[in-house]
Amino acid sequence: MRLLGVERASALGGWLLRTLGPKTGTQRTVMRNLRIAFPDMPDDEREALALAQWEQTGRAFAETAVMDILVKQCRIEVVGLERLHAIRDSGKPVVFAGGHFANIETLAATITGSGVPCQITYRAANNPYVDAQIIAARARYGVKLFAPKGGDGARELLAGMARGES
Repeated sequence: MRLLGVERASALGGWLLRTLGPKTGTQRTVMRNLRIAFPDMPDDEREALALAQWEQTGRAFAETAVMDILVKQCRIEVVGLERLHAIRDSGKPVVFAGGHFANIETLAATITGSGVPCQITYRAANNPYVDAQIIAARARYGVKLFAPKGGDGARELLAGMARGES
């Protein structure tokens, strides 16, 4: 993905999951959930929404490999960047909470890109090879500690906050 550059990597990831995602067993879950969430939506609109979801997920996955480039090229618009700079300048850690909107990697990338030392908690990917790639991609844009969910992860996060990491 890194060899392709940002636009091509994103487009390829989007195309791959838009093409392959509907052929997986997960598609049944996607469609069931869309029927529950949008009972009055016509079937063709649900299908289109599912395809758009697959494309967005593929783009986000591919963009994770080039997130450090997205940050360096200032391709992420940050509203309220002065707040991050105030946190950075205070030297005091804070707890950030974010939603899974579009590419979820942009939150940590923006925080670390602003100079705030940041650690994140996560659920490891089921595939250990994929998990290692995600960890490596996150390390490229500045996230140094990956605290797993649960008690051990909570202790790691608290220790990081004691060191001044958000």
